[in-house]
Amino acid sequence: MCQQQEESEVIMPLQPSQTSCTRLVPTHDLAVEHLGTSSLCFCRSVSCLQARYPVYPQQQRRQQAVWRGSNTDTNALLMDERNVMQVMRTRLHMFGLWYSDIMDAHYTAFSQQAFDTNCIEELIPPGPQLPLEDFNKYALVLDIDGNGWSDRYRLLSHFNTPVLKQASNLTAFFEHLVAPGTVVDHYAHDLSDLPVRVKTLLKELQSSPTRLIRMAEQQQGLAGYLLNQLAVMHAAAYTLGKVAELSSWRPVMEDTYELVPFRKCCTHAKHLPPEFTREVRARGRSSE
Repeated sequence: MCQQQEESEVIMPLQPSQTSCTRLVPTHDLAVEHLGTSSLCFCRSVSCLQARYPVYPQQQRRQQAVWRGSNTDTNALLMDERNVMQVMRTRLHMFGLWYSDIMDAHYTAFSQQAFDTNCIEELIPPGPQLPLEDFNKYALVLDIDGNGWSDRYRLLSHFNTPVLKQASNLTAFFEHLVAPGTVVDHYAHDLSDLPVRVKTLLKELQSSPTRLIRMAEQQQGLAGYLLNQLAVMHAAAYTLGKVAELSSWRPVMEDTYELVPFRKCCTHAKHLPPEFTREVRARGRSSE
């Protein structure tokens, strides 16, 4: 088990004053998925990932860009024999076959399909899955949209591995904070420049990696500010406070409920990690 670093060592470059509002409210999916123990691991993992997958020297990492995923696509809700090559993720899968020296990218499943034959599964068969944390064994992570803004980016943002993302007009509640060249790098929406972009960034990581490593640190800051478990709790508190501010209804505490001050937060939840409880109480004290 990795030891957690002091909070001052974790880079959190984004401050509320840099955004257009006090608190951004996450999507329902983000809030629900951040209730699990796997997400809590991500919340604590910045220093652990650095210890397990150091960025120096780069030779310790596979000099490839990695991707795994299914065939979701906004332009082809059901993939079939007629539109298979129009699906952007199919193109990415094919690049993984053609440029296997620099890309480890392939389908793991066909989740939205209406195949009439088994031709597609024979021509471009899905490959094995890869645990998400193992993406950090590679030099670069590829991200591509599916039914919307790539849903996995909220987890990739915790990694200390730079992300190369498809340029997109799709939006997410945090996308205005994900500046290209600062938090992520982009490749063309139609993937036309993807092999060149991957080769260029792999060379940059070998010769002068400072910019890309800093980029990964910036996205970890975004995760700590907006996308981890504590950030979701802050967003929920902000939402409740804003609703109370705009509503004429005032809740009344029932006899069976107890108002718990921040300093005693998590007293009844014995299963929570102690560092999580300390963090919640510390942030609460600053607002009391």
